Amino acid sequence: MCQGLAVSILLCCGCSLGISQGMGATHHVSPPRKPGNTPAVHTDISLEDIAVEAGLKFKHESGDPVNKKFLLESTGSGVAIFDYDGDGLEDIFLVNGTRWASLETQSKPTSRLYRNLGDVTEKAGLAHTGWGQGVCVGDYDNDGHEDMLVTYYGHNVLYHNDGNGHFTDVTALAGLPTQGTRWGTGCSFFDYDRDGKLDIAVANYVDFDPKTSPLPGSNQICQFKGLPVMCGPRGLAGGKNILYHNMGDGTFKDVSKASHFDQPWGHYGFHAAFIHEQCRHIVIECCRHNSESAGVVVVSRVGSHVGLLFPLLTKSRSAWNSHVCKCSVVIVAE
Repeated sequence: MCQGLAVSILLCCGCSLGISQGMGATHHVSPPRKPGNTPAVHTDISLEDIAVEAGLKFKHESGDPVNKKFLLESTGSGVAIFDYDGDGLEDIFLVNGTRWASLETQSKPTSRLYRNLGDVTEKAGLAHTGWGQGVCVGDYDNDGHEDMLVTYYGHNVLYHNDGNGHFTDVTALAGLPTQGTRWGTGCSFFDYDRDGKLDIAVANYVDFDPKTSPLPGSNQICQFKGLPVMCGPRGLAGGKNILYHNMGDGTFKDVSKASHFDQPWGHYGFHAAFIHEQCRHIVIECCRHNSESAGVVVVSRVGSHVGLLFPLLTKSRSAWNSHVCKCSVVIVAE
């Protein structure tokens, strides 16, 4: 039995906490504190930005840098911190987006792998261009080397860690789709059926096509107080989540429909996180289609719907706030 599952949620965008940030949102000013009411803060923690000093010369790109028209340009991107080469030092993989074809230059943006120490993206075989969204790490073939799945708008990419500092794109060889378009966002490696092999869960956000998606200001849900804002996710069809079963021979089988894992239950899936070792639960962070609340959906071993936990009753105040939940950090503990 799985009992005592506690959920706490921290909103980075803070809408449900009375703070609005982002396009079209009102500015919230905290009420003044009364004298003597200020809580004492005792901490020795100090944070300093050392990205440049550490060699992390990374520029995230996602569509037009100035005039963003589509929801796709507002999302991304993931990061994985793991020891890819087994030298005992944590390395950093940063997911990057891309630009529209009309904005393409000779140099195309790619995700970057920073070995501790140094940028080894090209050497590692990871110079891939696309609408990168998220990343998850796991040793799916039990060879002792951490592999990666990078989610994209388009199709996801599975990288096998060859164990010599190099990754190989095995997406097609592993039986994962390389045709068609899906908006993959969060992902997680986890062994849902306890057979000793890591399976893959992928959250898909919305069904999106820039050729048919409404433009800012084109209808009521693409406006805020008369100002044009990018449309979505409200008004767009939700994507279907995917569960891939590890067949043990280097390939995966899509069991989303059979396990009912593909059902969004009236929500937009965004993040995926494995949170329960004993019961093999997976958390899909989501927004309701009506944008009135946000929360997390817990899916069990076989994909049955457990329910919306700890719903955040956030009245949507703008088209931007309608997808506030994609900024959530979900912390789940026994």
